[in-house]
Amino acid sequence: MRSDRAILSPTFVELARDEPVVLVDVGARGELEEPWRLMDPGALRVIGFEPDGDECARLAHTDPTRRYLPVALWSTDVEVDVHVAAFPGCTSVHPPNAEVLERYAPEHVEPRATTAVARYPARRLDDVLREEGIVCDVVKIDTQGSEGEVIAGAAEVLRRDAFAVLVETWTVEVHRGQALTGDVMRELASLGFSVFDIGVAAAWTRRAATGADLVAKRQVTGLDLLVFKDPPPDGSIVQRAKWAAIADAFGFTDYALEILAGNDSSEGEAMRAALVRGAMPAGPAARRGLLRRRASVPHESPFASLHA
Repeated sequence: MRSDRAILSPTFVELARDEPVVLVDVGARGELEEPWRLMDPGALRVIGFEPDGDECARLAHTDPTRRYLPVALWSTDVEVDVHVAAFPGCTSVHPPNAEVLERYAPEHVEPRATTAVARYPARRLDDVLREEGIVCDVVKIDTQGSEGEVIAGAAEVLRRDAFAVLVETWTVEVHRGQALTGDVMRELASLGFSVFDIGVAAAWTRRAATGADLVAKRQVTGLDLLVFKDPPPDGSIVQRAKWAAIADAFGFTDYALEILAGNDSSEGEAMRAALVRGAMPAGPAARRGLLRRRASVPHESPFASLHA
């Protein structure tokens, strides 16, 4: 994303210094994605959930300013059996659905093979955040099939606190018994969220095409959803500035300006100016520079991506 977007600006960093954006990262394995990884550490607080103890410790060591909890999340307090996959990023509480997976090419199936089953105590996100006194702005969920259960256990947080949810979903029952994209969308809508953007998270080739050199489309099997509270809830100027910055980071500057409408404070005016500056089209010189670079570097989107 462009480095001049409002969420990265000195104006926003100063506004959010005492009340940073709080990101709850459910399924924190790997690294933070944009815009979070680009933000000033003083303007962002990260609370990550990763039940794999070794990965959780690695994440905590990578950036001590962030907090990572070795906790599995679910719809109730219960012990869950986690199906550890050949590729750790495909690990899921829900087992791989062999009857469905056999329709797809091996490169999509083999990483999901269960190599072990580990039992973890699981909790509701509502309970953990209440006990910790954490009020969040954004919830990101990437749990390879258990997104429905995580949302069910976070209904209070999502209804009361969160402005944005970024969730990876599946359009096909890749994991047996999982909620699908439509189920997740309905649940989020019931909690006051509207879909603002959708991205393809996974697209797979059918097994019949294995080994063939074809010019053909892949079937969409996974979608990333970006949802915001709409209309935005009442909040202080700092809260509204945070929500506006988040909306703008993903390209929704019009909604960001709507969030700040009616606030004539100096902070509101400064934030509106930062939003407009960061969303202005690149000038001719910048466009010429981009054209010169295209042969050597890929085009960079002006907005944060929904998927790494």
